[in-house]
Amino acid sequence: MNLKNLVLKIFNIMTEKISATIDPLIEEKNNTWDVIEPIIHKWFDTNHILSWSIKYINELNEKGISFNTQNGNVITVEQVAKFLEEKDFSENVKRDILKHYYEKMHQTHTFSCPAESQSFVTTDQGGNVKSWGCKYDQKKK
Repeated sequence: MNLKNLVLKIFNIMTEKISATIDPLIEEKNNTWDVIEPIIHKWFDTNHILSWSIKYINELNEKGISFNTQNGNVITVEQVAKFLEEKDFSENVKRDILKHYYEKMHQTHTFSCPAESQSFVTTDQGGNVKSWGCKYDQKKK
């Protein structure tokens, strides 16, 4: 398995895990982003992705699944862990999950905008959603 596929697999597993918590809350339709966003942050605070990822990689190694570079060299668990840490994997997953759920809530009409306007979302440098809403599009006059 190559490193790219491993990272995608870990991301997909994390998405499935958090979906079990968040999706039912969204389906209730009485929850707003103000309710959902702190739950996502708390989930990431209590579910240590890097530690879980290392455990997952070790389990795969025990099953005989190894990770290779594009040149075919074997990558150790320590190298994968260092790579994930250097790339700030946990924060990137968190940012992507926040974006995913913002978009999901928007598509389920939790935030609906009139036809003459469009939705917007602003984030800070860390990718955290700071504001959202509807804005009038001057081109649609």
